[in-house]
Amino acid sequence: MTRTLLLGLDSMTFTILDSLVQEGRMPFLARILSEGARAELLSTPNPLTPPAWTTLVTGCGPGAHGIYDFIRTEERENGPFFVMINSNDVRCETLWSMAARQGRRVICLNFPAMFPVKPIDGFVVPGYITARQFKTSVYPRDLYHRLLALPGFNVQELAWNKEDNRKALNALPPEDYERWIASFSAKDQQLFLVAKMLFQEERWDLAGILFEGMDRLQHLCWRFLDPERVDSLSSPWERRTRDLSIAYFERLDTQLAELARLAGPETRIFLASDHGAGSTTEIFSANAWLAERGYLVWKVDPSFDDESQLSPMELRDYFLTIDWSRTKAYARSASANGIYIRKARPGWGGVSPEEVPAFRAKLVDELLNWRDPRNNETVVKRVMVRDEAFPGPHMEHAPDLTLSLRDGGFLSILPSKEIVKPRPQVSGMHRPEGIFIAAGPGIRRGARLQPRGIADMAPTLLYSLGLPVPCEMEGKLIEDAFEASLLETAPPRIEGSGILGEPAEPGETMTAEDEATVLERLRQLGYID
Repeated sequence: MTRTLLLGLDSMTFTILDSLVQEGRMPFLARILSEGARAELLSTPNPLTPPAWTTLVTGCGPGAHGIYDFIRTEERENGPFFVMINSNDVRCETLWSMAARQGRRVICLNFPAMFPVKPIDGFVVPGYITARQFKTSVYPRDLYHRLLALPGFNVQELAWNKEDNRKALNALPPEDYERWIASFSAKDQQLFLVAKMLFQEERWDLAGILFEGMDRLQHLCWRFLDPERVDSLSSPWERRTRDLSIAYFERLDTQLAELARLAGPETRIFLASDHGAGSTTEIFSANAWLAERGYLVWKVDPSFDDESQLSPMELRDYFLTIDWSRTKAYARSASANGIYIRKARPGWGGVSPEEVPAFRAKLVDELLNWRDPRNNETVVKRVMVRDEAFPGPHMEHAPDLTLSLRDGGFLSILPSKEIVKPRPQVSGMHRPEGIFIAAGPGIRRGARLQPRGIADMAPTLLYSLGLPVPCEMEGKLIEDAFEASLLETAPPRIEGSGILGEPAEPGETMTAEDEATVLERLRQLGYID
C-alpha cells in the first residue's frame, strides 16, 4: 500500500495550467508535471460538478450513480419540485467508503454529495454546506470544535453564504473584482488549514481535498486568463484584474506544494479536475425556443427578459409561470444543459408514452436544424438522447436530450425576447477536457498519456492504495501511468464487491433555509437559470 493524495482542482484545464507553468507562475505544478504522468481527463457527457465528481469517486457514470445536477426533481401536476442533492441520492458506493471498509483511513474535504456524512474511519468536511450546518455536518462531530480552535479558521469563509449577490456569469462592477477573487482564496486557505491540521495530527492512507476557486474565477475572469486574449487587455483595470487572477493561482500552487510536503515523499499524488474550461460568448434560451414552437406554454406572455425581472425569483416560483397542462417539454436548469419531455399522466397534459419516441426524434431534428436569425448558422451542434448519454439503471433521472452548443456554453431556462443573443462579456464555461496528473513512487516520469475518462480515477486510486478494483466499475485502471515494474510486482486485482445498490436510508437533510442559501448561491454562479 502507498499513501495516496488526491488534489481536486475544480474546472482546471491544461489551457490555463500550461500557460501559467510556462510563465513560471506555478513552480510546484511545473515540477509535478516534469516528474510524473499527464493526460486529458474527459468529463461526464454533461461536464458539470456534481455528476463529474461523483463519477470520479465511484468509478461509475451518472446512469449508475444517479446524480445529474445540483438538484433532483420530482414531477408533479403543477410542475417540477426541486430539492438539493445529498449523499442519500448517490446510488453507488464511493471511493471513501470502499477504502475505509478495507482498512484504509480517509480524509475527505469539500466534495459534493457528501452530506449527510455516513460513518467512516476518518474525517469528512462535506462541500456545499452553510455555516449554520457546519457544526452537525462534519465527521466526526468533535472535528468541529477542533477546527474552531485552529488559529485562523473562519467557518464563514469555508461555508456557502449569501454575501455575494451578483452572478458570476454576468457583468460585475470593476471595483468588485478584487473582493470577488479574494473570496476564493479565502476559502482555499480555510481548506488548506483544515488539511494541514489533519495531515500533521492524524494517521491517514487516502486524502482528497477539492479546491473549487479556479472554477468560480474562470467563469467570470476567463478573458483575463485565456492566453489567446491576453494581448487584447489594454486598460490598467484589465491588466490589474489579470494580475489578481494569476496571483490566485500562484497562492494555490504554494498551498498544494505544502500539502504535498506534509504528505511526505513516499506519498503518491494525483491531481484531477471534474472538467475543463473555455469561453462562452452567447446565451441560448431553450425554454424560449420551446415556447416559440408551442412545446412550452406560459400562463401569461412574458414581457420581461432574462437579465432583468426574473433572476431574483426563486426557481420553484419561476416554474409556476408555466402552463403545465399544455406543456410537452422544458429545460429545468442551466446546469443540466438539457431538455426534459413531460410524460403525460391523467389530468397532466404532456406527451403520451407511445408518442415519446417520435416526439423526441422531432425535437432532435428541430434543434440541430434551427439557425440563428442573425447569421443563419446552427446553434446546437449535438444532441445526445438519454439512452446514449447516460446508460444505466438510474438514467430515468437524466434529461431526455442533452445539448452541446456551438460556443460551448450552457443553455438558459429563462424567458427571453431573443432565443440566442450575445453575453454582455466573454465568460468562462465548462468543457469536457479536464486534467489528470500523477507523480510519486511507481509513476512514470514525463509520460504523456492518451485521454482517459473521469470514471478511470476511482480504480486508479484504489490500485494506488493496494486495493482490488470492483468488477462493477465502469472505469478502468490507468495502467500506463504506472511503471511496468510496479504492475509486475503488484498486479491489479479485479473483484466483485456489490458497489451498485439503492441509496442509503434517508438521514439528516438540509433545512429549507439552508437549501435556499445554496440554491441562491448556485443561481448567482449562473448554474440554475
